[in-house]
Amino acid sequence: MVIYGKNLYSTVNYPPYTRIIRHKIIITPPTIYIIAGLLISDAWMQKNKSKNGGVRLFKKQSIIHSEYLFFSFFLLEHYCSSYPQLKITKLNNKTYHALTFNTRTLECFKDIYNDFYFEGKKIVPHNLYDYLNYQMLAHWIMCDGTRKDNALVLQTDCFTIKEVVFILNVLLIKYNIHCTIQFQRNNPVLYIKTASKKRIKNKLIPYKCKSMLYKLGNRRVANSRDPLEYKEIK
Repeated sequence: MVIYGKNLYSTVNYPPYTRIIRHKIIITPPTIYIIAGLLISDAWMQKNKSKNGGVRLFKKQSIIHSEYLFFSFFLLEHYCSSYPQLKITKLNNKTYHALTFNTRTLECFKDIYNDFYFEGKKIVPHNLYDYLNYQMLAHWIMCDGTRKDNALVLQTDCFTIKEVVFILNVLLIKYNIHCTIQFQRNNPVLYIKTASKKRIKNKLIPYKCKSMLYKLGNRRVANSRDPLEYKEIK
């Protein structure tokens, strides 16, 4: 007996799928929440322009956070045809290094795309309450969370103030997470209060990449032989 969703082997370097196979692939519930957490932050989707075309997911991360990029890739590699690739960008005489990966173009991503996109623009889905669980929130924080003193900021500046108010209410109603709205460069961000962050912390840790635990108030253990060993900041 295998736990549902735990036997998803990698399909990297498999030949291109036939149309029949693409239609047979489904998304397991854990994967849905992972993708939702990536999408509401900095990942994006691209829909094939044909009438019945499929959808694929893209994720890009700075090289300094490569551990999380691979962490999320390995969770989704069942849906990918290739490994992450290095992208080098030059801007204003500076060179930036990032890693990126994308999934195959699949029909099973259409429902998620339709919830998170309207007329080609990313939006906060109207059914965010249904998508929200601790696994989704963990990936949201790993992608777009910023530690501020002992609190936590969700970088929601790509959304409208109306959408951010909606997010605030969903977090409050479902998990009693208390937030305030602040502004960075005239764009709204969500400030999760310290008490709420501490209360949900243990719910999030099981889904966290170790290199991102600092966002919850953990730091590397000094002089540890394990470079990924962390302890709580007092």
